[in-house]
This record gives sequence, structure tokens and C-alpha cells, in this order.
Amino acid sequence: MENDLKTKEAVKYTRGIVCDCAKLNVRSQPSVASKVLCTIDKGAKVSIKHDESNEDWYGVIVGGKTHGYCMKEFIRDTGSALRGL
Repeated sequence: MENDLKTKEAVKYTRGIVCDCAKLNVRSQPSVASKVLCTIDKGAKVSIKHDESNEDWYGVIVGGKTHGYCMKEFIRDTGSALRGL
């Protein structure tokens, strides 16, 4: 159990896939009132930044350069750990 916890703490980025949404807004802050930085299509891959995520929002990196936030309900976390971000 303790090793599982250490592994989860060590993983800061995982792969996510946009689902249940044709176009998903990537926002500047974790709020529907914040600026839309870009939109991404269903099936698009994002890097999930777990240290910047909360109960309702994932911190994400899109295309390796756009940092923002997406609502969790529209992203499936594959659990695949990413390295070198």
C-alpha cells in the first residue's frame, strides 16, 4: 500500500484523451468564467498535470506548449505515466 502511494505521488503527468465532447475549451484558469486559450477536438491527447488539478478540473498541456485547464468530466485519464515534461 505504501509503495502504491509513493508511485502515485511520483507521477505528476499522465496521458488524457478528450471524450464526450466534440470541442473542448482549454481555459486559462480552472473556471468557466476564465479566458479560453484554445479548443481541442474529441479524441485529442493531452498531458494531465496532477499537481495543478483539483476536484473538477485537470491542469493540462496541449501540443506540448499550451498550459491551461479542462473540465475533468470531458477527459479520460489513461493512467499512462509521462516523463520528461
